[in-house]
Amino acid sequence: MYKIQEELKEWAEETYNFYLPLASKLNMDFYTQSKLTDITDDKPVELMVIGINPGHGGTFLKDRFEKSEDLLLGNTYKGKHETIQKWRILTNLRSILDFAGLGSMLDNESQFVFTNATFFSTHDENDLVGKEIKSAQLESVQYTKKLIEKIHPKHIICLGGKNCTDLIVENTKPLLSDLVKLDYGVIGDIPVYGINHTSSFWSSEEMELVGKALGLAFSIDRENIDISNFEKKMKTAVNDFKKKRYDRDNIKLESLLRWQYIYACLNNFCEYQLHLEKAEYQNDWVRFFIKDSEGRNILKLALINQADEKSIGITYLEKNQCKGDNFDSLVASLQSIDKFSPYITSKDKVGWIGYLKMTNRLKDTDLFIRETKSLLSDIVSHLSSM
Repeated sequence: MYKIQEELKEWAEETYNFYLPLASKLNMDFYTQSKLTDITDDKPVELMVIGINPGHGGTFLKDRFEKSEDLLLGNTYKGKHETIQKWRILTNLRSILDFAGLGSMLDNESQFVFTNATFFSTHDENDLVGKEIKSAQLESVQYTKKLIEKIHPKHIICLGGKNCTDLIVENTKPLLSDLVKLDYGVIGDIPVYGINHTSSFWSSEEMELVGKALGLAFSIDRENIDISNFEKKMKTAVNDFKKKRYDRDNIKLESLLRWQYIYACLNNFCEYQLHLEKAEYQNDWVRFFIKDSEGRNILKLALINQADEKSIGITYLEKNQCKGDNFDSLVASLQSIDKFSPYITSKDKVGWIGYLKMTNRLKDTDLFIRETKSLLSDIVSHLSSM
């Protein structure tokens, strides 16, 4: 038996005896993440990744851990061990580390450990509230620190920035200034890095910069990192990041301005050439009345120019109205014009008689406006005569 396994068994018994009565009392599930039984004395753990706590949630499960040794089996339930490398948290981390050629560090659970500052499981970090739970959480961090001492990994990455690193390390400093979160500190003689949680959104250039920075840091962190020298060595990568971010922001701004121009043109067309009356509007959407041959309002036509939605929609006068007798014929008429899709809510109410996404149609701005004007004319002509 490897010595490290004997020490981990001692750790598991002590940790289990702490968590079990508290988890039962607080009615909270608890578990660690990766399997610890593959760790050996002759192959040191290269990387430990620490989250704040498991995010599955759930209440106390008496049969998850029948004995303390079960705590070493990781995210196992009823004998089945999950392949944690497929989790989004770790696939995104692999993408970051791949920029330094280090993604393979996550392959083998004999040299990679994924754990948490506290093992209490909640759906969200914010659920770790209440005086009793908070006290238990802070006390439980000591058992994670004991696990760090036993395993003694070469590097530690904390997910969640200071929310996580502050539980493990007393003092940290930023390695990338305020560009992207990459905090650095030391626990004992082990370097610790705090990054934004990998379940949150990362742009490709953020992944690249943090990945390259971690690659450099891992190569020199056997001694305390000198921040000034580190920044000098990262200067080229930082300048590349700034340029890519500037280019991305310019593209985003250009796209925003194009859609604002298109939206204004289509609004004016509906109001002044099709002579449609506005029913209601905000900055990023407007609904016009469609009238019948006798001038009565019968439907609404919506133009939508929201950040994540560029579309045209047709709906009844009243929101979430039940299907009318002519619903099927209205849908058929719209689908004869273009690829409109109806939308029915879970309560069998009509959200949209017809809905058409427009984002992917934009290539040439002027051509798009001409084609969409023609589309709007066809919609009003068809529906007004029904």
